[in-house]
Amino acid sequence: MLSNTAIVLFVLISASLNPSAAPLKKKLRFSKAAVAKFTSGILADGSIITVTEGDAITIPCEANGTRTPVFHWLFNDEYFEQGPLDTVATNLISPKHSHHRTTVKANLYIKNAKLEHAGKYTCIADSLTKRVTSTFEVVVKERTADDLVVKSSEKSPMIYQWTTSIFQLQGTTLYAVCRATQGHTSAAPKIRWTMNDMEGNEIRQITENENIKIHGNGDLEVHNLDYDFHFWNGTLTCTAINDDGLQEDFNCCILVNYLSSLSIYSQS
Repeated sequence: MLSNTAIVLFVLISASLNPSAAPLKKKLRFSKAAVAKFTSGILADGSIITVTEGDAITIPCEANGTRTPVFHWLFNDEYFEQGPLDTVATNLISPKHSHHRTTVKANLYIKNAKLEHAGKYTCIADSLTKRVTSTFEVVVKERTADDLVVKSSEKSPMIYQWTTSIFQLQGTTLYAVCRATQGHTSAAPKIRWTMNDMEGNEIRQITENENIKIHGNGDLEVHNLDYDFHFWNGTLTCTAINDDGLQEDFNCCILVNYLSSLSIYSQS
């Protein structure tokens, strides 16, 4: 069954269309915000989450900074993977001079809670220079065997980490996160990136070239963002698809600006 929850990256490029416009020379100056910090509105550190055996567990985590945060999850102080590409994902981080401010969500999902899933979960967000953490306690209540059911969505794709907002300068490198799983022991779903205009028309699939790289974990990296103004002025969508054709989409808001200096903020 298709899920149409959509991560849509609204790309608004504000730039001069004059081909003789002077190239960007000044360095981007960001507002004085922490390189990585947890965003307000997410569960407070130390929160207790109570579920019944067989139900799904969702632990929300979100961080923002001037570098794309890299997330890790710990379960009772030991590394916890959501999918087979998690280890690869931790080694990928936005370039040092990517010139943006970004907000990334990294929810932890367990589709079919068992008693052994009860314990302490810690979300860790790393940037190039800073680490922030937040810890939650999960309580799993026992359910009788007659009532216990295995969820039919156990193998459906689920996007668990995605970029929700980016404020970026034209001509720099854009890095958008999109990582999905269909279970700890299953192969990762395929990630597809598409682009359409501001009215939602003319959907085009993003493919790799000299300026565009789609990493093995699904993340999108675009160099020299102004190389095709008309192409990137629209909506960018990330879709996770499994072998059965089931899919899930999610959205992110991106603002790309030609200004040589920009004071920017993140959206929750």
